[in-house]
Parts: sequence; structure tokens; C-alpha cells
Amino acid sequence: MLPAIGPFFWVRKFLRRAFAQAYAAVLYYRYIILKQRFGADAAFQWASEAAAGHRGDRGVLIRRALLSRWLRVAAADVIIGDGTIFTKKTMSIGSRVDIGARCVLGSVLLGDDVSIGDGVMIPSGKRQHGTRTDLPMRQQLGTFTTVHLGTGCRIGSGAVLLADICDCAVIPPGAVVTRPITAGDALSCAWLDRPQ
Repeated sequence: MLPAIGPFFWVRKFLRRAFAQAYAAVLYYRYIILKQRFGADAAFQWASEAAAGHRGDRGVLIRRALLSRWLRVAAADVIIGDGTIFTKKTMSIGSRVDIGARCVLGSVLLGDDVSIGDGVMIPSGKRQHGTRTDLPMRQQLGTFTTVHLGTGCRIGSGAVLLADICDCAVIPPGAVVTRPITAGDALSCAWLDRPQ
């Protein structure tokens, strides 16, 4: 039996969404100011971190409202867990996507119906840092690429994805994906490096 909905249920729901939109607007305008001084990616990451600190339904609404102002595709039915940080604006989120808590996502394209567990790391490719030994790492220029996750993917908690994943692939918890997973590899996980 479903619980009865009180007389002010819809009013509270409207007010929560209105608060989320207003707070997201404040973060967005702060982003515009910071972007001029620190650059777009640094300002975007700051706003993402500010939104990540809110828990529960309110936090989900704030993150959804904030990302809808930036991203090419940010569906209204996206669920983003608390503590999740986005580091690049060059990302896209499809419909019915569920992102767990404490994830870090760089430049990534998420297809529809993607489910990402808690603590998943998806940086902007696997060549973000140079490999020269004569220079410190911070002075070496890396190459940022966009990681694609196909429609219907399920990513287990704690996985690290450095390459593209095909449609409907299931990546186990704690896996480290270093090479692209194609449709033929999805069942056998031939290119999947599991931690010892």
C-alpha cells in the first residue's frame, strides 16, 4: 500500500526545485566571474565541487540544475550522487543516467541508461601526463581525450576507465580499463586489467 501524499507535497516539491535552480544560478554566476581569472576548466571544477557537497534529494536537484546550464546534454532524469566532481566541461550526459557518490569524471560522453557505481574514476583518457624523465611531471604537457561510454553500460564501484566502452558492457567493481572494450570483448573482458 502506498503512503498517502499530504496536502503540501507538491508545494514542497516545487520549493525544493526552485531552491535548487536559484542555488545553481548563484554557482553559475560565480563560475562566470572565476572563469575570467582562472580559466574555464578551473572555474567549472570549483562549481562542481561546491555542488558536490550537498547531500540527499536537495543535492541531486542542485547538481542536475547546475549541469543543465553547462552541458550539451543533461537530461532532467539524471541522478548524480553526493561528492561527485566533474573536471571538464567537454562532457555529455544522456537520459536516465545514474552516477554514484564520490565519482570523478573528466571529459566523458555518457550514453542513455548508463549506471555508474560509487567511487568510479573516469579521467580524460590515459595520456594526461607526459612520459619524459628529464622534466618534472607538472611541466609536461599531456593529451586530453574524451572517453565514450555506450548506451546501457553498467560500471561497478571503484572502477577506473581510461578508454572507451561499448554499448551494454558490464565492468566489474575495481576494474581498470586501459584499452577500448568493443562488442566482441564485452563478454570476455579481454582487455580488462583487474587489480590484484
